[in-house]
Amino acid sequence: MEDNHIFMLCKQINSQAFSGLDSKYTIRKLNRDELDIWKTIHFDNESDKKAYKSFMDEYYQKHYADREKEFFKRCFVLCENDTIIGTCFTWKNKAGVWTLQWFKVKHEHAFNGLGRQLLSYVLQEFDIDPPPILLHTHPVSYAALKLYSDFGFAFVTDSKVGNRENQLEESKGIIRRGLGKRVYNSISTTCLPKDMKTKLRIYQSEDF
Repeated sequence: MEDNHIFMLCKQINSQAFSGLDSKYTIRKLNRDELDIWKTIHFDNESDKKAYKSFMDEYYQKHYADREKEFFKRCFVLCENDTIIGTCFTWKNKAGVWTLQWFKVKHEHAFNGLGRQLLSYVLQEFDIDPPPILLHTHPVSYAALKLYSDFGFAFVTDSKVGNRENQLEESKGIIRRGLGKRVYNSISTTCLPKDMKTKLRIYQSEDF
């Protein structure tokens, strides 16, 4: 249940959710010699970093290596004293759909507004208006779900997104318990635009 696939879509970014960056931190583009840091930052303990190393190597090779120049142009990192503590970027996947990808703030820096500051920066840099922009997440990512909804993301209700099952229906209980009824009920729902749904189905994309 915790690893269920759920999806959110933003048709209009809510700029009122934006927050400025604390002067203690900086946001910049990922450097090529920091790629291994980027691959491991998404996991909070050393055992997971080792366990998922081959997965991250393969994922990068499959989805980004052929567009490496674009990847390093779009991939932003949040830094404290130039040490990477978070990352996120927008990406036009192989189906031609704009997506929000690999949002992460290291656990020891989470829950203090940095996630909002990072997302604000990335979405303000997003060069498509109106979006729409799609993301993939999991039902136990409670803080991220609330944050995404603040920026205008809604739960996607389509039964499939590309070739992946959308497991929102069976995840509603755990999401409601984690967010609380009031917050859960405040998050809207939406269907994929017809053209986006078609593109994702044709290309069977999992690169988001």
